[in-house]
Amino acid sequence: MKKRATWGLFAVVICLLGLSTLWFDKLGLGTSKSRTPSPETIAAPHLERAEESISKAARTHFQAIETLFDRSRSQSPTFAKSALGWGSKWRIIADATPFTRGDRHAEYLKEQFEVQVLKGEDLSKAIEQAVNEFLAEIRNTESKMLVDLRVDVEDLKSTYELGQMDTAEVQSHFDAAVENAMLISGNDLQTNISSQLVSIVVGEVLTQVAIRLGVSAGILGTGAASGWFTLGVGVIVGLVIDQIVSAIWTHISDPQKNLEEELNVQLKVMQRLICFGDKDTKGLLQHFEEIARSRAQLRRVAVLKLLGTAPDSIPSTK
Repeated sequence: MKKRATWGLFAVVICLLGLSTLWFDKLGLGTSKSRTPSPETIAAPHLERAEESISKAARTHFQAIETLFDRSRSQSPTFAKSALGWGSKWRIIADATPFTRGDRHAEYLKEQFEVQVLKGEDLSKAIEQAVNEFLAEIRNTESKMLVDLRVDVEDLKSTYELGQMDTAEVQSHFDAAVENAMLISGNDLQTNISSQLVSIVVGEVLTQVAIRLGVSAGILGTGAASGWFTLGVGVIVGLVIDQIVSAIWTHISDPQKNLEEELNVQLKVMQRLICFGDKDTKGLLQHFEEIARSRAQLRRVAVLKLLGTAPDSIPSTK
């Protein structure tokens, strides 16, 4: 009797286990018939992490520019001393002499400024370095994403060919998918855009600086600010000349200190506009954010391609 009861209880348990398995499978909670995750499900967290990392990089990759302007501001006392010295004064007098060139003072200050404070060439290189470092950060982030993605599908080799590739193959297929997506979408984002972006940013920023600083038409007419479109720093020089023309011949308690402070203020204005822009001017930050958005579209298309599918459409950036 006891043995029969034991077998009966065992049978009940078996039935309950069978019913529970069917119930779990029906709700999609069972493990016996677990579904392979879709490409979108697999890709989503990797794409989100990459986008978050690149978005953060867009707001922080200005070290080269910050270093350059810190050094420039440290040199403002040296420049102010030269600008208010005898070499500057006699050139003003010479320029006022009839039948002379009339631009000695402007040229002298421009030369001194570029030697002692900030060269247009150095500004160009710093901006280009910031752009290249941001583009490199994008590439590094995507490479890490691909490594993590491959690990994620390694147990799904029968479904996703990506799990059978080595790191070099994954990168190669990804690059090809990005290039193909660019062709289809008309997105002309390339990794060699740094020089073009330098010209755009500096041209926009220096023009805005000139407008905001209110450099006098007379001073600009001397050619002191002629370097706008060749990455020169004539805009600030123009303002400095205006300051000096007044300071040399008036009794300011500390003209050198006054000039140093004014120069540093304008250098900070230029640095801020180059890096962060404002409502009227696109700085590097705004350009970086545009690059990040375009790259995110291409990255999503390429990752889904690696997983054997493709999105319904590829957004056009034309």
